[in-house]
Amino acid sequence: MKRWAVVFAAALSFIGCSREKGTIVAEVDEVRITSDQFQKRYEQYLAQGGKRDNIKLRLEVLNNMINEELMYKDLARRGMDRDSVYRRRMDEALAQALLDGYARRISFDTITITDREVQDEFRFYNTKASARYLYAKTEKGAWELKRRLERGETFESLARQVFEDPGLATNGGYLGVFGWGEMETALEQAAFTLPLGTVSDPIKLRIGYAIVKPESRMVQPLASESDYFNVLQKLADRVQEKKIDRLVRRAADEIVKGLAPSFNEQAVNEVFKHWGILVRNETPEREQHALAQNISTMRFMQTTRGTWSVGEFIARVEWTTEKQRRRVRSTDDVKDVAIGLAAREVMLERARAMGLENDSTVRGQVANVRQRFLLRRWADTVEDTVGNSGWDARLLDSVYQANKQYYAYPPEVNVAEILVRTEEEAKALRRKLDRGADFATLARTHSIRLWAAKRGGELGFGTQATFGPMGEKFFKASIGELLGPEWVDPYWAIFKILEKKPGRPKSYAEAREDVIAGLLPQRKIEAVRSALSKLRSRSSITINTAVLETITITTDHQAKR
Repeated sequence: MKRWAVVFAAALSFIGCSREKGTIVAEVDEVRITSDQFQKRYEQYLAQGGKRDNIKLRLEVLNNMINEELMYKDLARRGMDRDSVYRRRMDEALAQALLDGYARRISFDTITITDREVQDEFRFYNTKASARYLYAKTEKGAWELKRRLERGETFESLARQVFEDPGLATNGGYLGVFGWGEMETALEQAAFTLPLGTVSDPIKLRIGYAIVKPESRMVQPLASESDYFNVLQKLADRVQEKKIDRLVRRAADEIVKGLAPSFNEQAVNEVFKHWGILVRNETPEREQHALAQNISTMRFMQTTRGTWSVGEFIARVEWTTEKQRRRVRSTDDVKDVAIGLAAREVMLERARAMGLENDSTVRGQVANVRQRFLLRRWADTVEDTVGNSGWDARLLDSVYQANKQYYAYPPEVNVAEILVRTEEEAKALRRKLDRGADFATLARTHSIRLWAAKRGGELGFGTQATFGPMGEKFFKASIGELLGPEWVDPYWAIFKILEKKPGRPKSYAEAREDVIAGLLPQRKIEAVRSALSKLRSRSSITINTAVLETITITTDHQAKR
């Protein structure tokens, strides 16, 4: 699927929360906590934590609920439950909930799941496959890749041209062996169903398109009826997710087709040229503002719904995530973001027209986001104060002196590597090295770790932990010594020890930030406890223990009280 599709990807599981009636179990100033509210919260806690019911645990959970009410009240006192940051987060939460609701509405009413589909999914569940693939940003580009394969070019040669990842670039797009749920659904479906050795037509991914070639497949032959029923719900959920995903993608494609977007190429080029300034805040605010002013009125995109200027587009980009913004590496990517945002607006209008703002699941999802956001925001306001008044130098020095042996720069080693795909190739290279061949030259011409190959195989300095399983061998070897061939899953490597740096203790000045970092987590906990204690001391809190003790609690793993 085009990159813009991630802007309104549907999430399909939600937790609602609401005020319920019941006997009063606690009062926090003017706020009442009922037995029904406590029962729901407590049963969820027991189910998730696997703990057994007892009065001490009940009091602990109830006091947490009381603390939360105090946090909400404190935020309200400071206006932090209605300021621009809060409103922005709630707007985002409502938009996402509406988009999720729209996905449910257009899919659940039409989706049916057959026994055959679930049985087929069980076969996939017990399947392991391996495959190669090539990536293209557009369907047209994917068809061109397939035509080039049909004309005799290889996955190995094309992979070097289409992948930035050095592993995929140098192994012919080989994905290795994978099982159910380990790959994007479209890739998995092709690998599990196409005849082995077949080169697929373009397959739509969440981002871009793929050409897939299944290379091996093995189905577990001993799966029993009991195994099937143990995962039946999981299989049905996966079948449903796949169908919903297809329906949402189809709806998105239809919306985009109806929008018929066209672009002012000059404006697109200007936006891409200054993407880091306009969108990613990589320059001072004054420069960013000046540039935005200069080009904000340029016509950017025309659709059947109207025209966006550059400024209107940039304002809408705020609805994307930082990760999505960092994916923009070409003018086509800029266009994809704009198309996705335009389609998102259409979906939101349709969701509101369906009355989904009053849907109980949508409202519950927003309430749940609100709760998490406010509690985290309150905690952040307290935790961020830790260290603001400085740190007690005597305390830091005493911690440093008591733990001096732990504050040290570890030994480091600099290693060069020649990484190849097969043991035979590695052995042949080792023979050349033993006969006097230059390590750096062989690394440049043979190593498949491309960034290191450009440096003659040099990986740079690292600690024993940095180099994982090979770390111990590196530190035992002498400078200039060759190691290997060594198995470096899934490849083979030969290494040369270039340099070593001995470890040494850190002085107090060098270790100071480490000491503070070690103290910080506990100090944050203490700050939160202290702030909560102050809130409680200023509030009227009543707990009805008699009601708390008699609330009936039922969970799957506990007997009824």
